[in-house]
Amino acid sequence: MAPTLHFLRPYAFQPLPPGSSPAGSAYLRFYELARRNSRAVCQRCNSSASPKIISTIRSSSPWVKRDVETYNPEDRGALTAARVLQLQKAHALLYPRLKRYAKPLTISSFRKQYEDQMIGPSQPLGDIVTVGGRVTSISQFGSKLAFVKLVEDGKVIQGILNLGKLIDGTEARQFVDQVRLIKRGDHISITGQPTRTQSGELSIEAIHLPQIVSPGLAPLPYKLAEDVRMNQRHLDLLVNKRAADTLRVRSCVIRELRKWLETKLECSEVSTPILAANAGGAVARSFTTHATEFPEKQLALRIAPELWLKRLVVAGFDRIYEIGPAFRNEGLDLTHNPEFTMCEFYVSHINLDQIMQETRDMFSDLANAVAKFKDEHGLTSLRPLDHKLLAREWPVIDFIPTINMTLGIPLPMLDNNPNAVQEIIKVLEDAGKDWHKSLPPNPSLPKLLDRIAGEVLEPQSKGKPIFITKHPACMSPLAKTFIDPLTRQVVSARAEVFFDGNELANMYEEENSPYVQRLKFVDQAKAKLALQQNAAPGQQPLGDEDDEPAHFIDEQYISVLESGLPPTAGWGCGVDRLVMMFTGAGRISEVLPFGNLRNVVGLASTGPQNQERKKGRDDDSVAGAETPAESTAAAEVGSQPKDEVERMVEVEKEKILPSGEVAESGSKAGAAESSPVVESEGKTAAPENADDAAGKAEQPASTSDNPQKRAADEALQYIMGDRP
Repeated sequence: MAPTLHFLRPYAFQPLPPGSSPAGSAYLRFYELARRNSRAVCQRCNSSASPKIISTIRSSSPWVKRDVETYNPEDRGALTAARVLQLQKAHALLYPRLKRYAKPLTISSFRKQYEDQMIGPSQPLGDIVTVGGRVTSISQFGSKLAFVKLVEDGKVIQGILNLGKLIDGTEARQFVDQVRLIKRGDHISITGQPTRTQSGELSIEAIHLPQIVSPGLAPLPYKLAEDVRMNQRHLDLLVNKRAADTLRVRSCVIRELRKWLETKLECSEVSTPILAANAGGAVARSFTTHATEFPEKQLALRIAPELWLKRLVVAGFDRIYEIGPAFRNEGLDLTHNPEFTMCEFYVSHINLDQIMQETRDMFSDLANAVAKFKDEHGLTSLRPLDHKLLAREWPVIDFIPTINMTLGIPLPMLDNNPNAVQEIIKVLEDAGKDWHKSLPPNPSLPKLLDRIAGEVLEPQSKGKPIFITKHPACMSPLAKTFIDPLTRQVVSARAEVFFDGNELANMYEEENSPYVQRLKFVDQAKAKLALQQNAAPGQQPLGDEDDEPAHFIDEQYISVLESGLPPTAGWGCGVDRLVMMFTGAGRISEVLPFGNLRNVVGLASTGPQNQERKKGRDDDSVAGAETPAESTAAAEVGSQPKDEVERMVEVEKEKILPSGEVAESGSKAGAAESSPVVESEGKTAAPENADDAAGKAEQPASTSDNPQKRAADEALQYIMGDRP
């Protein structure tokens, strides 16, 4: 092993000076303990046995650049405490209100305003401005010069800190102390002049010492391991360019979608209820709840806004759209999340062919807008999409004829056929297909047909967008129907858009006859009732996809149709999947700010709850998606850092207190330890005579009577954030 070059940085190996107060001493002793423990760990790990451990904390400042492999919860607690101490000593833990010495500019505005101006390194522009941002790197050159990189909303600017350019009489020692105090992750404010470096890089040259407006107490890693990204999402978005770029493209897609609907289709945006008496608009299981105002009434989060929007069309709003959340109480996988964002629009007096053409135009325009946005903002981390694919003519695939051709045996007549499911299963078996076996027993007809489509039709969208049209009428109870002249089957005036196997959009001509719509509701209820009757005793019919009773018919919606719904085409799209297509994301969790529902629930969990989550199955992992390493995640975001800090501070308390008082305060524990203790599942059971033992033990010294112990408690409060 090469000798340690102590002489290059002798200050890094000197013990910290004693504190000026009991609380300060507690901080210092706490940090020294953490530093010694870190060294001990590294001394036990040689390079061959533990190649991932790069180095240890060798200086009083723990904010050295380290790889993610050495970033662990134990370090985090100690490093945070040391950083708090450093800021306290410098009187910089203030979180001040902003004070502007000059005109404030965002980094984006700064670059736009001065990017094209001819300014040289020795001729800074006379403007005095203030910019703020998060420090991503800081480099010091001697005692009079430093460079700092700031980022704000993805835009980066360089700050030049030159002692000779400061106008506020800053001394050299003060300059060095302030520069050393600024760490990666801090939010700072710089007031200065626009200038350029010798290499021509646009920068801001400070005329005042930069102000720390919000210090980063916890260390900011340079990257995160894949298995903890979603459980540390705020850090992931800070250090993972691809994750941040994906959310920026999401914002662009929603903005351009609104723009297209309002300019090209001249639609008006509306908002419809999210919480109502029934979910309505689609066949899916809903989330239910109760309101204190109506305790006897069960309410549901909407599955889709469809029925509300069509009510508005009846009310005279002929071109409307809504972008908002929808909820379906179903499973998680690569492309499904119980909470998702949906866009729906309705336009009167157009038919299916017209809305299909509008869809092609929309997707092509969105692709061009997103490509332009990526170029303008330098979003190079995302996989590019060949937008020419969306500009070409899309293949149109008829539902039933394509399945008949693939199987070599025609499907039976589906309309008003109570034995359609059994007959289709026989066709599959005769064709040598076992697709139905992946479904639960007694599937519904729409479920079985959808399964077949997933094997025959959807794979044809690999690498290109396609339309699937003329679905069997039973799959679309809200769409207009007609008899297909080729197959003589009753089919819907409906089309779906698929790309790379994912459904992106669904559209159809709306059924506007109240009589026909009621008959379709009745047929749907009959089919559901038949499933329930055929289910085994005590078994819920697995083909039943929603929570509504078999007899439920939305008579209120039918009464709305009686007021006259004009010929209308409706269109719906899952915005999250649309973003997946434009960003190349392989999982829906990647395009959501905080991941899927499992990730969101995990973020709100405490340590014990996270431990329970380890026992559960992650649907994403089954499908090959990213799965948080639960043990690491629990340590990162759970209670482990706090437990470790508390343990270390308790050790420090014992060192601070006089020996006699330590013995007294530990007498109860000593009495308990002498009694039998039973451990079960990691928990220690109290002995039966613990109370008796405690009663015989001497009482510990009062905190109020012991300034050393009070100082140690204050140290713990500062470290754990219990004190402002």
